[in-house]
Amino acid sequence: MQRWAGSRSRRRCASRSRDACDGPNHLDDGGTSLPTPLCERPAVHLVPGKDLFEWWKDSKRLVKAVGDSFYEQDGGPTEEELCRELDWLLDDAVAAFRNATDKDWSDANWKRIRPEASQDSFQRGEILLREQLDGLRDIWRRRIENREPFQYLTSTSFWMEYTLVVGPGVLIPRPETEVLAEIARNHILQSPRHQFGPWADLGCGSGALAIAVADAMHRCSADGLVWAVDKCPKALRYTQENALRSKLSHKIRTMQGTWFDPLAHLKGKLAGIVSNPPYIPPASLPRLQAEVGRHEPILALDGGSSDGLKELQIICTGARDFLVADGFLGLETNGELHANALEEELRTMRLDNGSCAFHNIRIVSDLAGIPRFVIARKNG
Repeated sequence: MQRWAGSRSRRRCASRSRDACDGPNHLDDGGTSLPTPLCERPAVHLVPGKDLFEWWKDSKRLVKAVGDSFYEQDGGPTEEELCRELDWLLDDAVAAFRNATDKDWSDANWKRIRPEASQDSFQRGEILLREQLDGLRDIWRRRIENREPFQYLTSTSFWMEYTLVVGPGVLIPRPETEVLAEIARNHILQSPRHQFGPWADLGCGSGALAIAVADAMHRCSADGLVWAVDKCPKALRYTQENALRSKLSHKIRTMQGTWFDPLAHLKGKLAGIVSNPPYIPPASLPRLQAEVGRHEPILALDGGSSDGLKELQIICTGARDFLVADGFLGLETNGELHANALEEELRTMRLDNGSCAFHNIRIVSDLAGIPRFVIARKNG
């Protein structure tokens, strides 16, 4: 997965030591609750149509002033992409509308009512929003002035068929990672022996991959668990919340720690491993677009070695010991050089008896055609 915010999928859219925890799915988060995605908040804010239209025009002028400068600076969003985000913001915020001649409210979204926005009947009408207009104004100011990620500002990531909660401290799931999720899900659906797990999502972040895997197991009516591991307590809090929102919390167990450290009891027992670990070479971090480099957690980005392969190699070595015979391994990398290096490493890796550790090793491209994912099965 490339480490930038990119365009949003719409449904309709340094060593890491293990930290102690009280057990699976138990984290002390200080009692802090996570925000509700903007698109799911109650629609209790009434605004005149004219006020919303004037704010929208002002916001478009801000985008026009920025133009393509973000893209020219660091590959950030273009003017067209920022305009699209502005429409997404209003799609999530608008809930209902009534025009000046109608007493009844009708369900609405911005995409449907935008063509009417310049008309007098719209501007004399009323709109129900899920966020105050001043709140939307602040969100868009922060988007433009601070280049805060759109997903953080709306507390929402539309990923595959899931609506995930995200925010500062957790990596935003990328559309590219959906490819790895689909590969793992298809494997589960087609391989009865692996439907009962257990599986592991290493470096789970928001829990996106763990949720996709658990959902596939659930569809098979299998009783297996997915163990979601991350060093960061905040990331695990997001995983727990998203598992609950996806009605899959009974199939996902969170563990705080580094890679395989919290899973010693599962050595040689895992049916599958998926991971989208940090893989950006440290020298490349200053060149990331501002939305990523300034705001997303460095722990989820920094690959730890000059080539960015350190964490990926640790996972490959651990997979040899933790997977069952014929177990599944799916990894996301930084692209062709990483993928080729990992493919070679897996081909030359040996079991204790001297035989090859993995078979069916292949590289799969992402949505942009970049060789991104390394898939393998363990010999045994």
